[in-house]
Amino acid sequence: MRLKRYAFFSIVLIILISFYVFTFEGGSYTIELFSIPVNLPIAIWVAIALLFIFVSSFFHMAFYSFKYYWKEKSVEKDKKNFVNFIKELVLNGKSDISFKCNDSFGYVANILKSFNLTPKFDYKSDIEEIEKLVIDLKSIKNGENIDLKCYKLDKNNCHNIENLKNQISQNLQKAVEILRKSGDYGEDVLQFAYKKVAQDGVEKDVRNYLNSINITKEIFYILMNRAKELHLTNSDIYETSNKAGCSTDDFIQLAVKLKSILNPNEMIALFEYISNKNEDAIEAYLYTLLNFEMIDKAKEILDASLKSDYLKIKAYLELKEQNKHYPLELFI
Repeated sequence: MRLKRYAFFSIVLIILISFYVFTFEGGSYTIELFSIPVNLPIAIWVAIALLFIFVSSFFHMAFYSFKYYWKEKSVEKDKKNFVNFIKELVLNGKSDISFKCNDSFGYVANILKSFNLTPKFDYKSDIEEIEKLVIDLKSIKNGENIDLKCYKLDKNNCHNIENLKNQISQNLQKAVEILRKSGDYGEDVLQFAYKKVAQDGVEKDVRNYLNSINITKEIFYILMNRAKELHLTNSDIYETSNKAGCSTDDFIQLAVKLKSILNPNEMIALFEYISNKNEDAIEAYLYTLLNFEMIDKAKEILDASLKSDYLKIKAYLELKEQNKHYPLELFI
């Protein structure tokens, strides 16, 4: 716009000066160009000289205006790239974005690459893209399921996985769908999906996908809470405990938990079955027998054990024989 004004007023000025010269000097002047004489009024020669100066100055100004415009455009591009750099650093922990036009952005970017950026969820940014990113990450942290397609995240991205877990938590069918397509997901997501199925799913789905994942102790205890509802047999519970890698303490904890779920006969039969296959469950079996006052049966097992085995249980029985009654739970 400034160049247009400059051109307009320059042409007006050239016309006025030429007219002024013409009013005082109406003669002509001859210049030989390439052996050709050119005769023009003096006012025209003045106009040509001024026009040459105008054209030269116009192109000079146009060049630097364009140079300034290109520099400003490059800075704006780097500003946008820097915003994208921050987004990638927050979302992915890394970024390959470079800054070719402004060294300052590149300098700061190289420093930031050495840090893990975590947004402040209570901060309000004037930059719309950053504000949206912070809101979205805050929503994910609060357990909401949002659309992350605009960020083009890798499926193994931590924010993508956390968002997927939120979706699983809210939708049992999503959990089943993920287990059905287990090859598309990592073990962490599969375990989370199966945990949802173990908590809320029907028996068919619980059994169908039981062998599709590595059973954690957390999943094992969730299944045990529904042992009766899911019609888990002694064999099912034993196999699942093996997959979860249950220890002596885990079996004792299981015995305590199942007291309110199974009846005495079911409890005794279960731990007798498991202890016959896994000696780590013997102490839990003893606890179960003593809990239901089957002392003679417990003594048979203790008498066949080494002197150094099950010392707490033996101490409990000795105190009981001396009419010193203490809660059994203190000895497990």
